Amino acid sequence: VSQVEIHPPLTAPSPAITTLPTPKVTPTTIQASSAEQLEFVPASEISSRDFVSTKPEKQALPDVARKWSWGAFWLTFIWGIKHKSKITWLFLFPFPAPLPQLAIGIYCGIKGGSWAWQNLQWESEEHFARVQKKWAILGFLLGWLVWLVVIISWIGITGI
Repeated sequence: VSQVEIHPPLTAPSPAITTLPTPKVTPTTIQASSAEQLEFVPASEISSRDFVSTKPEKQALPDVARKWSWGAFWLTFIWGIKHKSKITWLFLFPFPAPLPQLAIGIYCGIKGGSWAWQNLQWESEEHFARVQKKWAILGFLLGWLVWLVVIISWIGITGI
């Protein structure tokens, strides 16, 4: 095991910082095995590009993710919880008229595919399409079931 001493770089202080007290820096000893090679880069060679995020950029949206999302339209906040789309929770707030709810549902139907594609990991475009089709079928069935209950209730209340 070899020992490597690290000393602070010897540079002139910046004119803007000359009024600040200079901290006392002591050399640090690092234990390194003979197989490890430590590379020291002078401070003058370090730039802001060395600290740029290495997180991959979001993928471009495929055509399948640009389509209308029936699952997001019919099952707005339930679909949004699964697909990590917090804006769909607006659907939970009661509005005095159904128009705002309908507007939120339409907006979620338009944007749902892109939210789902960006917020979750998918094996392929085909996998994405299969899953969204299942949400659409479930949403369609439950949506019409709710409307059927509402209509039957309305008929029962009004006596038509």
